[in-house]
Amino acid sequence: MPLRTAEAQDLAKPEPVFVTYIANEGVLLSAGDDKVLIDAIHRFYKPAYLATPDPVLRRLFDGDKPFNSIDLLLVSHIHPDHFDAAAVANYLETRPEVALLATPQVADSVLWRLPESSVARNRIARAEYGPGVKWRQQVGKIEVQISRIAHGGARWSWIQNAGHLIIVGGKRFLHIGDPAFGEQDFDALQFQHDKIDVAILPAWFLTSDKGRFIIENRIKPRHLIAVHVSPADAQETIAKVARFYPAAVVFTEPLQRVQVADDELIPSGD
Repeated sequence: MPLRTAEAQDLAKPEPVFVTYIANEGVLLSAGDDKVLIDAIHRFYKPAYLATPDPVLRRLFDGDKPFNSIDLLLVSHIHPDHFDAAAVANYLETRPEVALLATPQVADSVLWRLPESSVARNRIARAEYGPGVKWRQQVGKIEVQISRIAHGGARWSWIQNAGHLIIVGGKRFLHIGDPAFGEQDFDALQFQHDKIDVAILPAWFLTSDKGRFIIENRIKPRHLIAVHVSPADAQETIAKVARFYPAAVVFTEPLQRVQVADDELIPSGD
């Protein structure tokens, strides 16, 4: 029997797309069963950085909603407020449906902690990494581009910091880890031509002159989400961001969630 028109239209509707906050720069991007975790698995490091709470980690490892059916895990860099290598290795062994795409530093840190016999090793891919490189992969319906964006601070110049351009549910997301303010990488990558729907950026990028120049000239996103907010400074940071980008969302509480609409980011409950 042919579908009635209303039923056919319902089936054709795209899944709503959500961004769920985990901690620090950790987020879950989801559209139905297409799900990507970024910088989500880390433990307490310093009071200035919000760690993934233990109850949230348990839900991640158990695959409880909204962390069921995760397709992909991404990590911007190896600093412990973004990444715990032992925990990530354990997560990959626990959740055999999840793939890890990562910089050589991140991938090797996880591989070193996995037994040679672990089948999880087969689900880890080392990205090509270097100035101007755009390493692209597709996992199911999810498209990912990993590129070098130098880490901020001269003492961290050895860190492989990854920018991720991710397409989930037809929406384009940019997550840039802890970037330097230098324009060289942004000039090479030309994100302003990628029609970014949501840029997920450290809060200081939105409140500094150099960061705002890059946002407005080298990224040009439709929407902004600020992350990497110190718990002690949350209200002050919200106020600072609002001075420059009143429509931006500032994530401060684990499991805070927004739906990505064309014209706005809509706060959303479970």
